[in-house]
Amino acid sequence: MKRERSSESVFQTTFPVSGICFAVSGILRFAAWFLQVVCLIIKILIRMQRNRTP
Repeated sequence: MKRERSSESVFQTTFPVSGICFAVSGILRFAAWFLQVVCLIIKILIRMQRNRTP
């Protein structure tokens, strides 16, 4: 029980930093995924325009 309490106190003190790092990593992952989706949409639009104009 004492070990759990001490680990909880340490977790509470280090949580803000780890939380910020986790949020930043999540934002970067979402940004990378969003950029990939945008690139795919642009490629599809270019193909559509090329197919429309012979």
